Amino acid sequence: MEEAEPTPYTLHADAPSRPPPRALTLVLAVGIGIGSHFSKESLAPAEPALEHLGMNAIAYALLCVAPILMGVATPLLWGAVWDRSHRWVVLLAPLGEGAGAALIALGLRLFVRAASPLADSLILAGLCASSVCKAGVAIAQFSLVGRACADQPTLSFAVLVVAKHLVTIAAAWCVPLLTASPPALEGVLYVSELSLLPHALSALAAGLLFCLETHAPPPRVERHFTPHGHVFPRQRLRRVNELLAGLHARGSRHARFLLRHSADRWPAHHKPFALVLLLLGGWRAFTVGTLHAYHSVRIQLLVSTGLSSVDAGASCALSDAIAIAALPVLYVASTCIGLRLVLPLAPFLAVCVSALILGHLVSASPHVDSPPISRGSLLMLSMLELTVPIVPLALLPVNTDKLGSAFGALEAIYVVVQMSITLLFGVVRTFAEFPGVLGLMCGGFIISFILSIPLMFHVQTKEPSRAYLCSPCEEESISK
Repeated sequence: MEEAEPTPYTLHADAPSRPPPRALTLVLAVGIGIGSHFSKESLAPAEPALEHLGMNAIAYALLCVAPILMGVATPLLWGAVWDRSHRWVVLLAPLGEGAGAALIALGLRLFVRAASPLADSLILAGLCASSVCKAGVAIAQFSLVGRACADQPTLSFAVLVVAKHLVTIAAAWCVPLLTASPPALEGVLYVSELSLLPHALSALAAGLLFCLETHAPPPRVERHFTPHGHVFPRQRLRRVNELLAGLHARGSRHARFLLRHSADRWPAHHKPFALVLLLLGGWRAFTVGTLHAYHSVRIQLLVSTGLSSVDAGASCALSDAIAIAALPVLYVASTCIGLRLVLPLAPFLAVCVSALILGHLVSASPHVDSPPISRGSLLMLSMLELTVPIVPLALLPVNTDKLGSAFGALEAIYVVVQMSITLLFGVVRTFAEFPGVLGLMCGGFIISFILSIPLMFHVQTKEPSRAYLCSPCEEESISK
């Protein structure tokens, strides 16, 4: 993926205290989300076992949205708390979700022995705790990586997404093994208890980050004036205008260019961040949300074509592993075309691949993974699942310096759309089965493609270079 230029976090030289080393921060940021992601990704491989318990498609969709049900409002709250006291978000969000997972496992253990109101209450309390804290974990991860690795956001977020997919591969491989042999309910219990291990690792990472992070909030830094319309501190406007006027008198072409886009006129050229956030949030919601909704049913899609749950999970794990291996090639390709062009290209490819799978299902072929085109289509969707989430995460830090609130708003938009798509998947599967699901996927990707057109003209893909300003030598000559 294309690298973005340094963001304001890397230009700040007077922070009151040093943050942890970026490599350690990146590792711990990955660690605090292991438990959350494993719990989420264990649902899809466990769907065949849940189906044996009598759970239909709509009930399964409701179960998928239960962990993010509170995510409509909580991302905004977690984001606001992050901008004021980020250490407590780092600590409380993973611990809260781990406590929710423990309550769910305890409730299931009591339910296996004998159904009781206490077991139901524990499961409900665990789902509520996980739902409230899940958005906090995501915002902590994104903001930590965006702040600590601001000079290489694309590569850093790629590492974060790859780590999540490694957890997905582990879940797709081990969950079917746990649910295949024992009775279905006991298999679900085993999966729930297994999830306590990654949650323990997340709690350990959260504790280390809490100790390493400073008490001071992430520094709010001054943006440099550029011809792209970034806000420049008013107390320095006069000085810049004097420098530009002096350079213009000496024939500097940089000064002539900047004077045509002077700081006094920046509102006319400034792209409102609210509009960028809305467009980027909608693009992420419909592209990534549709891909994640597909991810929750892809194993059952293969099972419906005749594969066993173990073989379907292994096939999905293999596709994810190949996608991870191909990530360097995708990185080079995106560097050549630029992140701006990736915005419309990704949903366009997703529409084409979904249409191919839809045509294959309509043709009533008995095995979706037998013909090469279907296998290639499933692999392409795995590649899109891996690479597409990186794009909005890498673009957002370049367009704002209030990462907590921005990621909170982005996550809130995403949660609303993903919940709607997941529930629609459940309803459509009841009446039109998987061809209807693929048709709904095409609709989501088309909406994302439409949003990408204005987004291309408003989003900034690189932090403007300070080379647009006068050189240090020229500034020194004017000062004299």
